[in-house]
Amino acid sequence: MANASASSALFRDAATTQCASSDVPSLRLLSDLADRSPLSLWRSSGTDGEALLSLLQSSVNAVASGGIMDKVDAVLEAVVNVSIASQTAAKSAVSATAGGETNELMAAIRAQTEDNEHAKSIPVDPKSFASKLGKACLPSLLAALARSGGTDPDARGNAARKLSHASTRCPSLVAGDIGVLGCLIKTCLALARIGSGSEDEDEANASLAALEVLASAVEVDDVRKRVALTSAMVSSGMEDLLRLSLIGEDGQSGAIRICSEYIVSGTDDDLDAWTSDPASLQDSSSASSWDGDDVSSFAESLLESFLRHLGGGAQTLPVVLPLVEQLMQSSPDQWRNYRAALSMLEGCLDAAPVAFAPHVPVAVETALKLSSHPCVRVQYQSIQLLGALCHADSTDDEEGNVQIRREHSGRILQALAQSCGSACSKVSAHASLALVSYCRGGDGKPDAGKSVNKESLVPYLADVLGALSSGPLRVDVTDPAAVNSGGVAVLVRAISAVACLADASGESFAPHYASVMPGLLGCSKFGVEFDQAGAVRVAPNATGHDFAQLRGSAVESATIVGQAVGTDNPDAFVPDAENIVQIILPLLNMAENGGDAGSVIPLDQILAASARIAAIMGDRYAPFLPSVLPHLLRRAREDAEVSVLEGDEAGLQATKSGLHQIDEDAGTESITVQLPGVGLKKLVMNTTQMQEKSQAARAVYEHARSMGASFGPHAEVTLGAFLPLVEFKYSAEVRSTGAQACGPVFDALCEYATQEKSAAHLPGQALPALSKAIARQIKLEDNDDPDTVFALADSLSEVFYSAHKHKTAAQGTPIAVLGAADSRAVVSQVVDIAKSCLERRSYLLSQMAGADGVMPDADELALLEEQLQLEADQLSELVNSIGYNIKSLKENFAPIFDQIVAPFFGQFLPATYAASPGADVRARVAAVCLFDDVIEHCGTSMASKYAAPLAEAVAMGIDDATNGDDGDLKSAAVYGVAQLARNAPKGVLDNVVQPILMQLIQIVQSEMGQASSKEDMDNPYLVEISASAIASLAVFDSSPYANANLPVDRASLMNLFLGVLPITEDPDEAKVCHSGLCDLIDSKTLDPTATPAVITLVAQILALAEGGEEDVATPSTISRLAGILRGVQEVSGGGALRGALSGMSEEDRNAVTKAMARSNAPGSSGGKGRGSSPISVVRMR
Repeated sequence: MANASASSALFRDAATTQCASSDVPSLRLLSDLADRSPLSLWRSSGTDGEALLSLLQSSVNAVASGGIMDKVDAVLEAVVNVSIASQTAAKSAVSATAGGETNELMAAIRAQTEDNEHAKSIPVDPKSFASKLGKACLPSLLAALARSGGTDPDARGNAARKLSHASTRCPSLVAGDIGVLGCLIKTCLALARIGSGSEDEDEANASLAALEVLASAVEVDDVRKRVALTSAMVSSGMEDLLRLSLIGEDGQSGAIRICSEYIVSGTDDDLDAWTSDPASLQDSSSASSWDGDDVSSFAESLLESFLRHLGGGAQTLPVVLPLVEQLMQSSPDQWRNYRAALSMLEGCLDAAPVAFAPHVPVAVETALKLSSHPCVRVQYQSIQLLGALCHADSTDDEEGNVQIRREHSGRILQALAQSCGSACSKVSAHASLALVSYCRGGDGKPDAGKSVNKESLVPYLADVLGALSSGPLRVDVTDPAAVNSGGVAVLVRAISAVACLADASGESFAPHYASVMPGLLGCSKFGVEFDQAGAVRVAPNATGHDFAQLRGSAVESATIVGQAVGTDNPDAFVPDAENIVQIILPLLNMAENGGDAGSVIPLDQILAASARIAAIMGDRYAPFLPSVLPHLLRRAREDAEVSVLEGDEAGLQATKSGLHQIDEDAGTESITVQLPGVGLKKLVMNTTQMQEKSQAARAVYEHARSMGASFGPHAEVTLGAFLPLVEFKYSAEVRSTGAQACGPVFDALCEYATQEKSAAHLPGQALPALSKAIARQIKLEDNDDPDTVFALADSLSEVFYSAHKHKTAAQGTPIAVLGAADSRAVVSQVVDIAKSCLERRSYLLSQMAGADGVMPDADELALLEEQLQLEADQLSELVNSIGYNIKSLKENFAPIFDQIVAPFFGQFLPATYAASPGADVRARVAAVCLFDDVIEHCGTSMASKYAAPLAEAVAMGIDDATNGDDGDLKSAAVYGVAQLARNAPKGVLDNVVQPILMQLIQIVQSEMGQASSKEDMDNPYLVEISASAIASLAVFDSSPYANANLPVDRASLMNLFLGVLPITEDPDEAKVCHSGLCDLIDSKTLDPTATPAVITLVAQILALAEGGEEDVATPSTISRLAGILRGVQEVSGGGALRGALSGMSEEDRNAVTKAMARSNAPGSSGGKGRGSSPISVVRMR
């Protein structure tokens, strides 16, 4: 491989003389040097690249007047590769300035891989060398391309792919100059029109490749914005590139129309071949899984890109919807037009869901109507659109959201049920998949995380199950003819649909359990024999991928059905669960002994089924765990299978196109890079193994979460296996699932340690390593992957929560606490991560405000809001992690707060920040929460130091006029008021107490006035902490303003407070308020014998504590409450107490009686503690 000096010599001696005359071999050599040794080439050409610019200009001039296509292509390739090399060199220079990596080997790897992943955010720099090169060379080159490539579709396609590569990797070349960008758009549209609508596949692919150049360009944020800006600057003489792209210069030949033509003509017209092709489990859920539809699929993907990036739905829908309407007016036999119209509607829905929302009712009607079209391909595409509509359907009941399934539930389910019975196996299987989407889809996701509302399913459940039972579930897979016609795929899809119907219906599925479960259990063992020795044999007619999927789907679906009906009634499923375990255990043993258990039932489905059984059986699953866990641990501990092999040119080109090479048989993916001085190398990763690690982590998560302390004996060894996955460098999914698994495993360890003395030290040993590893990885994680960052942040928060939540039996202190040094290290990293999070939020907020001159359209705004929420969720978990450290370390956290937390978060408290442009309300929420915790937990010295700035912040946070309409800020401010009232120096709230008090009263009265009970309140937590804050300010005897001259008298405030009791939403506030209630009675401020409602409150609190809600009161308070009731009983002769208890359930009355008896038992504190003597029960003065 040429080094820097050698490449310099080549550049001077050969390139200068021969490239200028457009000598093809010399141009190819220059291209290769730029591609494979970009830094060496750049250094050899001088610091400004002028020599290369001059050289390439000369080459362009040589072909501009009529060069042959081969020369045009060679010059174009050289221009593209040199521009990318210049960008690589510029990035390397920036990295060196910042102290980063300057090694050419690493620069080459980044240049060939990184930009493919982050192309969307590559900036366009009008002052860059690439922009100068584009302005100097591209207009003439594009003109030459249009002249020379018109009759050669292969040549046009090759040139277009080079331009697409440039648009993705170095957008400054094609868009640094607006004139060049306009020239590119016109050329692409002209080339695309050459074969527009042609059914010749070569011509079609060449036309679409030209459009792909434009699509690749506008997918880059900066290019998209530059195109949009031209539309806003037409009045100043700027050419409207957005309009040009959408409809062309003549108004009829834009990118969208050309795509629509190819969606029609590119669809295979051999209907019989498509129909006779059996359904396959290898197919994706996409409607475009037929090889003959490649051109149509290409056009559909381009159309969706244009809909998304050419001005958004507001600009594109007025262009595309009239085309759909024209297609819908075709005669019935023109089925390709109808299929295309349905496909285009789906593209609109996916690309611009917000802008398309007003058109959703029409789309639903269209899909329902065409689901019974005589052509099966139209039926299939209708089902596809119905599934997409379910994906897009909102799961939020707020007014204004489209509720597709709620409004059209019966008709959609009827259409899908009928389609499940289709004689065409593809239509039948796809209808079952659409039922899955109906049950689980929503919010733009195939799995929204919550099921469809029961009222949109349960009334139709029997009919849908009947249609499945009489149709696809009747497939006889022992019949070879049924198997060959796609019967296994049809049956598997229908079984999955049954599982989702059960999951969404919950306990309402119980009447159907007995009719469904035997069939699922039978399918789970289809063709398989288990002997008493544990050997597993598969019948010859039941082998292969599809039959393994059948058994796996049946096993997994059986556990989903069991979980649906067994959550409230575990005994209903346990006998069948134990039968399923007897299928699972031999297969796990088979896998442990090196057998191919996955060929019987895929192991991911075995593990998922095991986890669900554990969730139902709980600690009853413990005897089975030793047989399951070793398999999970082995997967976690396996060394990553990553190798470096010799690469080839085909692999290099695939990597440049952003494609990983996949070997399904070996279960590997690979990328190929050109390394300076080394050559072509292929990095091969066993992705199947990585998927297995993630599956094992998910299974461990479910087992530990379900079994709790019963998992505890295995927790230490499990953490040892899964903690290293948190820093697994080859897969973000492994890191996120590994971290998530560690959370419930650590929680199980903590719970176990509270019960088993010999394990009491284990959580304290595990916490430092676990928390430091997760925090370290969050800081290293790629910020372009917010889901992984959130998973890690959430795991860290859960770990600290578990350590704080579980208490030692002896002292009642947290089971595990970081030492001050470890806490400082972790919190320092967490604060740094929070800084980065808030910086990203600041950028997103500026984009939403149109800081770059382009206001986002409705769909872009929705995406920005989604990203903003992801960052907010991450920030919340980071703040929680700091908060648990504060609560656990208490006064010992003071130096950490002073030196690390307060300097950063303190800046978000003052009114000046809240009023500043671009102020982030979530930063204010974070700051108020952390300062609340310090005031509450870190002692009087810290409360004195930070009370004043917090007082200013809570006064603004509680007021809707200054809290940005943020409910979390309001809640945090209310909580802060309570902490300031109890812990801060007197007088700190003097200037704001009256407006704060009136705000608190308004919160309580407005909610209580609109709801008949707390269960009916929109925000019972806010009401309860507001009542607690009122009491802490002015009701309790120790309240700083109990005797102050306030707008509302103390007696009225007390009635408001009592009206909210008992407190149940926040355990800490519950303990304070219920103890405060005892104090009011002890101090003779309240007389329960004269106020029956107070007797009822005391009884209700006792009933809650006895009924399992131990956190509502401390043991001391429970004893005091019982003593109060005994005192009432003695003073009133029992009548007052009987009257107060009469309105309670028998269970609650028994709980109260039990608490009173226990507190009065010999050796108890009853009768001796404060407030337990009848003498304390007096009338209110």
